Amino acid sequence: CGLCPDFQTEYRVSLSPGVECELVMKDSYGDGWDGASWSGLGQEGLTVAGSKERKSFVVPFAPPPSAPSPPLISPQLSPAPLVPGEAVANTPQDVRDEINMAVDQGRNASVFIPPGASLAFSSNVECSGAMHLSVRSSGEGATLDGKKSSRMFYISSGCSLYLEALHFVDG
Repeated sequence: CGLCPDFQTEYRVSLSPGVECELVMKDSYGDGWDGASWSGLGQEGLTVAGSKERKSFVVPFAPPPSAPSPPLISPQLSPAPLVPGEAVANTPQDVRDEINMAVDQGRNASVFIPPGASLAFSSNVECSGAMHLSVRSSGEGATLDGKKSSRMFYISSGCSLYLEALHFVDG
């Protein structure tokens, strides 16, 4: 983007070690990149020129702990309180419904998936247009199962995605 040479964006994801991932970057402005770099999960790269980049890699395993830790006894943590305007999602359809409602109302979409929940997606969740989509959990996090799909979220046309305390499996 000629007007924003130092443009940066950050997306947070939580992935299980050993999971194969594919990073797909597209130039949404259509004017190409001149030295775009990316990094994350122990990986990094540089796209010298172009408008699209794909990189596949496997999430590295963490080194084993040096010594076993004694068990900690902690009070039961309650889930983080909902943010005003945030919808609870117990199913993949709840996530889609919140996005559709937000589009109809011209606002951002925000969903909270309860810790320990597991949602299995049979198709990807689409977000497009000038919208911010926030999908989060808290504590131990929630699991999103892609059921062998190559992507769980399809983000396009200016939509931005924020993910917090989520574990992605089988996708």
